[in-house]
Amino acid sequence: MTASAGITVVGVKETLRELSKLEPDLRKEIVKDFKQILKPVIDEVRGNLPSEPPLSGFARSWKGGAIFPWGTTTVSKSIAAKVDTRKRGNSLAVLKVVLKSAGGTVADMAGKRGGSTPRGQIMIAELEKRFGRASRFMWPGYERRAQDVQDEIEKVADKIADATSRRLVS
Repeated sequence: MTASAGITVVGVKETLRELSKLEPDLRKEIVKDFKQILKPVIDEVRGNLPSEPPLSGFARSWKGGAIFPWGTTTVSKSIAAKVDTRKRGNSLAVLKVVLKSAGGTVADMAGKRGGSTPRGQIMIAELEKRFGRASRFMWPGYERRAQDVQDEIEKVADKIADATSRRLVS
């Protein structure tokens, strides 16, 4: 289970797939640029993470799974930028910031979908009291940096358009 936030620029996914075939070095450079653009978002999300386990139960190991104990360093390292050009459904998302840690995802998203056990409802109520509603860390981190990210994406999109135009002309 991962939590993610995405930004959509129409046509980039297809263009990156074509660049993979025609100019793989340029594609690698663009992917590197995209990941660099998302670095401030990742840093913001990492800064939002609590330094201590969000709830006391997050500090213990639980039998039956490797979700806990909470480790801020582990959760922080699990936050990454992804560039996705796969053809899947009608998804246009190209850029994603993902939280790969199951414990981090629970802390961030618990209560988003509703329906839970009575104990789960207590956990959700405590998380909401301390950190607000789901998404507690990922989405607020993106929102604080959204305009910067969008401005930088426009620059990279222009770079892609220029590269595509040059390729079509030659």
